Amino acid sequence: MIPAYIKSILVGFGCGLCLLAGSATAASVYFDSTSIGASVGDTVTMELWGDFSDEPTLGGGLDIFYDDTVLDFLSWDTSGSGFFLDPAFSRNPDELAGELEGFAFGNFGGLSGIAKIGSLTFEAIGAGDFIMSMAVTDDPLKGGDFVSAMTYGVQTITFGSSDISVSAVPVPAAIWLFGSGLIGLAGIMRRRNG
Repeated sequence: MIPAYIKSILVGFGCGLCLLAGSATAASVYFDSTSIGASVGDTVTMELWGDFSDEPTLGGGLDIFYDDTVLDFLSWDTSGSGFFLDPAFSRNPDELAGELEGFAFGNFGGLSGIAKIGSLTFEAIGAGDFIMSMAVTDDPLKGGDFVSAMTYGVQTITFGSSDISVSAVPVPAAIWLFGSGLIGLAGIMRRRNG
């Protein structure tokens, strides 16, 4: 006969294993960098990645939120994607004020593993700091919820974010050096003439 305290330890250990197994199932979509710095006039390219190694996905839609006084959206490119994206699932986003609405991607065969989804390109148009974030699109006609390739139910996705910092165009150091040289020459000429 097993003592009661041993039974409770074994039951607790079993429950802990079940919780760990349940928490291992996860999927995420994130940017390749959690922090980006740029200057006004720079082109900013960010890669969007997916991790569906624990729970493959059939696909879904997402919205990206950004400060449109700091960045101007230029393009979305999936040509370098590490996933085989089915064109029937794909949707380019609608550009709204500060939002790219309705990115959609997926495949009837499912997407699994960790790979690049595509690249976003922006132009830095103003100085400022903000957090670029993502969420499941709220419009079912633009992709809707992600669907698990294992359960065919709604899939919970963890979304990443990125800190964006754009500074005003700095005056190049060469201009300051050139200006100080001119002042020095003016001083030398003044001594000679005066």
